[in-house]
Amino acid sequence: RQEQQILVNLLSKAEHHDGYDLVKDMTFAPDRKLSGDLYLPPAKWTTPLPAVLIIHGGAWVFGSKHDPGEVALAEELAKHGYGAFCTDYRLIKEWGLYPESIKDVNDAYGFLIRNSDTFGFDKERIGVFGASAGGLLALMVAYAPHTGQFEPILYQNIKQKPKAAACCVPVTDIRNTELTWIIKYMDDTPWHNPELYAEASPVTYAKSACPTICIHGID
Repeated sequence: RQEQQILVNLLSKAEHHDGYDLVKDMTFAPDRKLSGDLYLPPAKWTTPLPAVLIIHGGAWVFGSKHDPGEVALAEELAKHGYGAFCTDYRLIKEWGLYPESIKDVNDAYGFLIRNSDTFGFDKERIGVFGASAGGLLALMVAYAPHTGQFEPILYQNIKQKPKAAACCVPVTDIRNTELTWIIKYMDDTPWHNPELYAEASPVTYAKSACPTICIHGID
C-alpha cells in the first residue's frame, strides 16, 4: 500500500505536454536503481487503457529510456489513447550480462501488471515493443517463461504475459551468431556453449508466441 501511495503521488505531479502527460523516473527496481518514464493520455478516461512496455536498443552497451525513437513512440501512443512505459535495464557495464537484463525487463513488465489499477491500465491489454537488442529483450518478455533463469527479482508470480509484441530490427536467433557485441553480452561463444545461445534466442520459444510483428529493412 505504501508503494501504491507513492505512485499515486507521482501521478498527481505529472508534467503536462502537448497531447500527453509524463511522469518521469518511476522506480520499479530500487535494488538496481532502475526506473522508467510513464506516458499517459492528457484527458481523464473512464475505461482501463491498453499500454505498451517500450525497451530501448543499444547492443547492451549504450542507450536509455530517453532514446529519441522510443520517446517519440511513447508520445504518439499517449496521444492516441495508450499508456506507455519507457524502461531502463542494466547494461553490460552495470553487470547486465545475460540473463540479468531479461530479469530487469521482466520486472518492468511485472511493475506495470502489479500497478495496472493505479495507472488505469487494462492488465489484459499490455503489449511490448523493442528495437535491436531491445527487440530480443521484448520478445523474451513476450515468449519465454518468467521462471528459472528469467524469473524477475521483485515481481514474481505474475501470470499475465504480453498480449502482443512489436519490434524493429530485433535479434530473434543468436544460435550461430558471430556478432561480437552479442558474444560480449552472452559472456561466452556459441561454439563453446550452444545450449546457452539457444536458451537466449526468442525463436526457441516461438510456439508460445503472442501476436507479433517484426519490422526489418535493407540498405
